[in-house]
Amino acid sequence: MPNESHSASRHRLFLAKVLRALRPEGFDILACETFANRKPGEAPGVRGMTAGQPFEPSFGYYTYDPMFADAAREALALGYRLEAHEQRFDQADMAIKGAEAIARRETAQAENLAAVLATHPSSRVLVHVGFSHLRKTPDLRGNRWLAQRFQEQTGIEPLSVSQAYTGSFGPHGVDQGLTLAVLERFAPKAPIVVRARGRALGAEMAGADLAVFHPSLPDVDGRPGWLAADPMRQRVMVKTPRRPRGEPVIVQAVHAYEPDRAVPADQHVLAKDETRAVLLLRPGTYRLRIESEAGFTTLKTVSL
Repeated sequence: MPNESHSASRHRLFLAKVLRALRPEGFDILACETFANRKPGEAPGVRGMTAGQPFEPSFGYYTYDPMFADAAREALALGYRLEAHEQRFDQADMAIKGAEAIARRETAQAENLAAVLATHPSSRVLVHVGFSHLRKTPDLRGNRWLAQRFQEQTGIEPLSVSQAYTGSFGPHGVDQGLTLAVLERFAPKAPIVVRARGRALGAEMAGADLAVFHPSLPDVDGRPGWLAADPMRQRVMVKTPRRPRGEPVIVQAVHAYEPDRAVPADQHVLAKDETRAVLLLRPGTYRLRIESEAGFTTLKTVSL
């Protein structure tokens, strides 16, 4: 059960890397907090999706981030089944606030996740959540979160892996002192876990078993170093026409089998005077386009 900071795309790329590593170990279900959880008969969601099926924007909230949507697509290509465990509308009460609302939501999530395991008892499941949902101990206010409630309900203890609280936002954001000290001491080139006196550094404060520290990598061709370092992605340079008004645009790559409304596989924002974008893409066929205030303009199709 890894968590994420909802503002860190690199945490979604790390999810993709973990999916690749765990598939040969028998993991076959990916359950994400962000996947829209709907009752049978409502609008379709991620359940029952197969590789090559368009990943609709309505399937999740944080999957509007290309890194997250593409992690879900990669999971399907690897043979994972997608499942949703978020609290459904029929399990919520909008009149409830504060700690009571947290308790209600976490209980519902635990019940929904337990139902997934009950339906697929032989499966191994990767559960991707945000921030505190992975806590196996109460927080400072006494709130009990998904991981603890799930263990209490089922007797199954999840392996909680924190990213959200070690940050690793550099070089584009400010990291906390612990993260800076770890990166200075070990200068890692890949994500690491640090053990001190038999404990995983940074894990206890998150209520987790492990805490991941990501390296601070310099940009490559104007793109994040952590993305350029992904061995599954290839560099594609895209030249764009000059814009008469010099407006900023977004250069995007959309999987060829998906409609225009789909979340791109990658995108690069160009300032008004820039005419070259660099995209980093997994093998596949893509429709390259420009998004501006006027809409979409198709450039070409590429296959990798």
